[in-house]
Amino acid sequence: MLEHINKLSHISLLLHEMANKNLEQLNGRCLVAEESQDYYFGMLRRQAQLSYDLHAILKNRPSENLSTPYIILRALLDDFLHVLYLEHSKTPEEDIIRINAQSYRDNFVAIKNLTNSNIQQYSGDNLEYLSQEEINKIQAKIKSNERLAKYLVDGLEFKFKQFIPVTDIAKIATSSEHYEMARDRSFFLWKGFSSFVHYSNWSYEYELTHGVENFNQMEESLQYVFNTIYFCAYYFKRTKKIDIYADKFFLQNMGWPLLVHLK
Repeated sequence: MLEHINKLSHISLLLHEMANKNLEQLNGRCLVAEESQDYYFGMLRRQAQLSYDLHAILKNRPSENLSTPYIILRALLDDFLHVLYLEHSKTPEEDIIRINAQSYRDNFVAIKNLTNSNIQQYSGDNLEYLSQEEINKIQAKIKSNERLAKYLVDGLEFKFKQFIPVTDIAKIATSSEHYEMARDRSFFLWKGFSSFVHYSNWSYEYELTHGVENFNQMEESLQYVFNTIYFCAYYFKRTKKIDIYADKFFLQNMGWPLLVHLK
């Protein structure tokens, strides 16, 4: 078991370094805000951060307790499914706007629900909740902000654009059997690791009975992290002319396929 854990920890560290070496080439080159650029830059930075977290946790955690690595891998697989979707989208820029709009929508709805609870339960007197007047000010601020206004379908009704759920992302039409295998396998792993986000007896029992197959699934998941980093780096190769850094360990020793559609 320890041998598997050490291998996974080492691979995670190499992925962290790979993401960072691509990020280094962008130092000072993404200062002007652009929707797609900022999305891929943030995604690349996230891969570096979460890969290092995964490395550190695996290095210092007993092999019989893997809930946290599973949850991190679930987040990383979520990222892969999104960038794979964008790679096949006919309107990737609009889809990125919808992805960002969905986050604003979810947070705004949560805040508005608190305000409604304040009105219903405390007659609006609980100062720890936002008042309706403050909610109206937030809406006006978003409408008047050019960067944020594009997240709205209709500014008059204050309705946010929405992105499709991950279950629909997993149904995308791809360009080859190779892509579809990656899509289906990554979604299968994403679904399994999602069980650890919300506690259940199933996830507890799964963790107690893990074996070599579980470690193989974790290693397979890291293959998709590798491709997420490469997807992001390839975006910047097209837009900023960077040289993609991909550790030879993955290309020569692991035999991991590149899923980037070189266009």
